[in-house]
Amino acid sequence: IYNKGLISMVSGGTAELVRFLLRRTNCKERLIDALKRVLSKEISYSGEMMAVFKVLNMTYRQAIESIPQPPAGSGGRATVSLTQLASYMGGRSLLSEKDMVIQVFHPLFMSIYGELIGKQKSASWEQPQGSQADSLRAMVPAPDPDPSGEMEKTRVPLPKKKLKALKKQPYIFCATISYLRSLLNFQILPHKILQIFAFDLCLFFNQQHVLQQLLHYHVLLDSVEISYRLFEVLLREVAENEKHGQPAGKLCWATQI
Repeated sequence: IYNKGLISMVSGGTAELVRFLLRRTNCKERLIDALKRVLSKEISYSGEMMAVFKVLNMTYRQAIESIPQPPAGSGGRATVSLTQLASYMGGRSLLSEKDMVIQVFHPLFMSIYGELIGKQKSASWEQPQGSQADSLRAMVPAPDPDPSGEMEKTRVPLPKKKLKALKKQPYIFCATISYLRSLLNFQILPHKILQIFAFDLCLFFNQQHVLQQLLHYHVLLDSVEISYRLFEVLLREVAENEKHGQPAGKLCWATQI
């Protein structure tokens, strides 16, 4: 039922193609492939892309609501783990935000910017050096290890040299933030891996103003990983100030959130 020409054959556009695949069992890989193809063509940010995410996340929300919840009065907010959701869905096609980051957004980002990142020795951020940076680093422990390694694999490192001023926000950045907002519109709390990926993209593309808004309005929720990334930003800017002989007390934007 699926081939490379199907994208151009479905009369209702990309959103209808996604709806078509979501209705069929065991079509997850085909759905991922279709999304990667249409997003790589940079479909309309304001229209078609939002329609695609609406279809995806409406189905996602319906799947969450279909899982039996604990009885009222049992205390606490009912939550559904991705493992529980996958087990309950069986062979039905569904994409979680974890799937979107690992299999769609991050591969698309790497296909465009992978050469720039590939020149670095590691996917991890370069550790800034300096007397103040060393003192601050000793005060804050590293976050808990990631047993699955998924967040580290999808981590976006800061480029060693800042990117040139952007005339407009990159498409992959717009797509990721739009998907994040679409989840929130359906009252789905984004998985930590999506929050971290969005955080990293904001820094990679010098979109600190967007990052500040996401943090201020709790779109990116408080977590050890987010806090540690903010701390790494502070370390980097402290080291830069020392390197250029700027006042040590100069505030980094990360301290004002």
